[in-house]
Amino acid sequence: MAERSGKGMGTERPSQDVRLAVDVGGGLVLKNPIMTASGTFGYGLEFEPFIDLSRLGGIVVKGLSLHPRAGNPPPRICETPSGMLNAIGLQNIGVEAFVRETLPALGRHDTAVVANIFGHYDYREGVSVWFRGIFRFDLHPDLMAEAPLTFQLHGLVAIALFALR
Repeated sequence: MAERSGKGMGTERPSQDVRLAVDVGGGLVLKNPIMTASGTFGYGLEFEPFIDLSRLGGIVVKGLSLHPRAGNPPPRICETPSGMLNAIGLQNIGVEAFVRETLPALGRHDTAVVANIFGHYDYREGVSVWFRGIFRFDLHPDLMAEAPLTFQLHGLVAIALFALR
């Protein structure tokens, strides 16, 4: 048990330093476990006027695509009786602009930066065409071969369920 010093209620402090560092794996060690959530903190720089970013263990930036993305047209937000719905459409500046403009500014702060990078696959141009082809006996396996694994598994599960019916 750590020795305590100080007198009176609320003034006791541990005599040893407290270590909050967290090894999250892959060579990433955070100085503390406090991180932002992707999509809720923008690129981080928007919050400089409100918080010292170097106090955070890490900043997880909003999703980035290879190329800039405009997102959905307005309206993007709708209030409901039980909260809010949004459909921003993954608007972002793209990886190149992030690395060129935003990352150097974030580098001024003593905190880890975690990039959230996503790809793009249009389900309507691949898997759905392939799936509709099954019902017409007009198969196009090449469309499914280019689909991400999660979409391929989705299609296989759908076929299995259809066959079991």
